[in-house]
Amino acid sequence: MAEINVVNSISVRLELTANDNTISWGTGFFVAKDGVQFLATNKHVLSGKNPITGDLMSPSTGAIPDRVYVYYHVHNEMGTTWYRKPYDLNMEGEPVWVSPFDDPETDIAFLAAPYPEVNPVVTPLGRDSTLADIQEEAGMRVVILGFPESMTKKTFFPVWKTGYIATEPLVNYDEQALFLVDSYTAPGMSGSPVILVTNGGYKTKAGVTVLTTVTQYKFLGIYSGRISKDSTLARVWKAETLLEGIDRLYIQP
Repeated sequence: MAEINVVNSISVRLELTANDNTISWGTGFFVAKDGVQFLATNKHVLSGKNPITGDLMSPSTGAIPDRVYVYYHVHNEMGTTWYRKPYDLNMEGEPVWVSPFDDPETDIAFLAAPYPEVNPVVTPLGRDSTLADIQEEAGMRVVILGFPESMTKKTFFPVWKTGYIATEPLVNYDEQALFLVDSYTAPGMSGSPVILVTNGGYKTKAGVTVLTTVTQYKFLGIYSGRISKDSTLARVWKAETLLEGIDRLYIQP
């Protein structure tokens, strides 16, 4: 009997609200440190501000999100229902999410988000998700696992938006820890994990070609939006940078 691909349980849909009114949608995924679950997404998703210019992401409303709802898959009900859990984004006027990076333009943020007690189906990412001995190269196919805003009521699973690595991934783009992908993405996909997918074979970091019938996956980074409104080129912050950020977080004993 066919089973649902476990990759579908990596991404979670995010609903951002202000004063109980929905103002935007996004995507996130989980990483863990010392037994604590952190929601990872873009900083602009949680702050409501462009990390480069500081401009509001929703200038028409002027609203800043004060709460995020995470939509969880539920065991034995996957694909048929959600569990919608709220997490406050501020406490006494200060954000409870963190972006522990030296470069303030790094568009990654973390929120401590304990799982709900409903037996959720979650596949967290971590350093082991990046360890597949696959040498990523410009031109290789990736999938961006996200929830387009226009499809919030049409699918329980993330859209596997295909794209291609558009710049040399071993070299930082624009002197920042990111590379570009070429893909026609949509609002709501900010914060999506970007996964390298290989079918039939791949090259290892040592240059050895491996032929296989098993599909291989490797976590490459976090999608943070197109470089301009009319472009299909989009930024992906590298997985290693995200994981270094997690390593910087202090977990209170």
